[in-house]
Amino acid sequence: SNLYNLYHLFKMAKKRQARNRTTSSSKRAQTTSAYEERHNVLQFEVLQSLHRAPEHNTSKQYNRRVEEFDNWAIAKFSDDPKDVATFPTPGKLLDFLVERVAPKDTGVSDYNAYVSAVTELWLMRKSMPKDGMSEGFAAMQKKYCSTKPRDEAIKALLQKLQERTSQRRLDSKEDRGRGTVDDTYTVEQKKSVIPKLVGDKSSLMKIQSLSIFNSSSGNFLRCASSRAQNMSGLSKVDLNEGVSQSWALVFHSDADKITVNGHKSSTAIMRHKDPTQCGIGSITLALMYRWNVLGEKFPNFGVPDEWLTIKLLRSQADNTKPMAYPTVYTHIKAAFLGSGILCRNKTHSMRGHAAQKADLEGCSEHHIGRAGKWAPLPQQTAMVKSYLYNLPRPVLRALAGFDPHRATYWLPRADIEPSEELLQLIPQYRLAQEWLQFHTPSEGDTQERRAQMRMDANATIQVIIWFCKVLLQDAVFWMELLPNFELWDRMDVFKSDLFSAYAAAQKTAAVESQDPDLRSLERVVPEITSTLKNTYGSIRTKLTGLNSELSHQITTAVTTLETKLDLLLANPIPAAPTHPAPATSPSAQQSLGAGARPDASPSDTRAAPVYTLSRGHTTVHDLWGEWTLGLNGGPAVRDLLRQYGGPSSCLDDQRFYRKRNTIIKA
Repeated sequence: SNLYNLYHLFKMAKKRQARNRTTSSSKRAQTTSAYEERHNVLQFEVLQSLHRAPEHNTSKQYNRRVEEFDNWAIAKFSDDPKDVATFPTPGKLLDFLVERVAPKDTGVSDYNAYVSAVTELWLMRKSMPKDGMSEGFAAMQKKYCSTKPRDEAIKALLQKLQERTSQRRLDSKEDRGRGTVDDTYTVEQKKSVIPKLVGDKSSLMKIQSLSIFNSSSGNFLRCASSRAQNMSGLSKVDLNEGVSQSWALVFHSDADKITVNGHKSSTAIMRHKDPTQCGIGSITLALMYRWNVLGEKFPNFGVPDEWLTIKLLRSQADNTKPMAYPTVYTHIKAAFLGSGILCRNKTHSMRGHAAQKADLEGCSEHHIGRAGKWAPLPQQTAMVKSYLYNLPRPVLRALAGFDPHRATYWLPRADIEPSEELLQLIPQYRLAQEWLQFHTPSEGDTQERRAQMRMDANATIQVIIWFCKVLLQDAVFWMELLPNFELWDRMDVFKSDLFSAYAAAQKTAAVESQDPDLRSLERVVPEITSTLKNTYGSIRTKLTGLNSELSHQITTAVTTLETKLDLLLANPIPAAPTHPAPATSPSAQQSLGAGARPDASPSDTRAAPVYTLSRGHTTVHDLWGEWTLGLNGGPAVRDLLRQYGGPSSCLDDQRFYRKRNTIIKA
């Protein structure tokens, strides 16, 4: 009986354990189901927010294609509930492409756009909550939750369309360069675009279009990102890149691609070697035009609401609205046409040009990828994403016109700092100085006073102060390109004697600038530099003296040669007689030809004449003429030799004769 009781207790414990296990499994199943349902709801909400995030044009194109698919599905599957009929499946997508898209006779890119839109729609609807949906919709979700609409049939169709499109382009003799790496412009073409883009009568929209063109060629920003940039997202950093102070303008934005942990994206440009291609100088002109020509009020940095939303490139009517895209497109397209550039892209061409130029200058793909914010690279660690500027220096150097592999940044125009007196003539400089003092902490500030200070305001104000210096340093060169720019007449600083003197110094520095390598050496080892300068000066002085002495000797030789030539032309040698000449006195010598000695007596004709061979021949033909025919009516050298028995009796320079005779015999 004891064994039976133990066995009974064991069976009861096993039943209780099984019952508890069943209850736990049921609870876990309910918990898992609730978790999955909550997960689907959250996934659907995230997908919805992502679909609201793209640019306006992207969202517009997506919504149009999704709406077209929904309308087609509702009409074709009218017997099914609406949520079931519009649920994307591979079969529906294939039928939709064949029945609705194919008759349009569009290219393969349009087919890909429809497939992408329907695939995104499938991602959303497979994650939609089942509350309020029909049973058929739940079944569709379960059946096609892991089957993308882009199946093998769709891929085969797109491949066939790609082949057909390529053949159609070949048959229609379409330009094969469109859409390739050659669909861009060169550095020389870029220079020709700038005057076409600005035009004879510059306006704010033209200057801002120039700012987008120049800055995007250096920082890879898309046109939409450049237009959305706020003034509050600017700062500057010294990169210490060479003998000149190398400030970089940093753009912080949340309208561009965002890092994984939510930090704002950053990109930067440096001042270009050519002032007219400099994005920083172009932005400076645009801002100064707004404040001094259009009369826009200088930002009130004491009230955040009055300056945080100000756009760097504003619309025509409102400084808190971005510049309209059609305006940028129209100006850049007209400039491209005027410069003979055949790029298919207009506002996006600067991004491709920057990438190609950096690549041709020898920058690595890693640095170009960082600068352009393309696909995330393995090297972008948490440290890079969270704490470092996105400033690949080789790319910044290359796009500013310098060697990407050496810190040789050097701007002669930036080495001449404008005086404080000259800067005070710019109204924005005075206002910025006042606001900088307001946002700079000092000892004795109260807690309430410190609460009014902002880091972004301090950074933006320092950029504006720097822009004032850039304006004066670049204005000399901009005036040559834009002599009728209204800004020169509106700002008193450009009418002052101080600026005239400063402009003259800038022009002199542009021509007589010091070697940057020597300046680097002077900064590191001044004693050696001083010795090299003294040695170089001594050598240059000696070379100058030698050049003067050599020039004097050459001038004397040329003068002597001209005198002898004039004498030769003035006293030609008479023709030789055809009968034997009578004997003459040995003391009398007749002067013959241009080379006869002047002390020979003309009255005594019995002695043989002393003939001077011409030294002015440059060709064998001239030498042969003197030898066989004679010069200026004088006797031929050959006849003199025959008549007087040899060169010793009638020629003055035997060594010169031997050299000439060697040429004649050859």
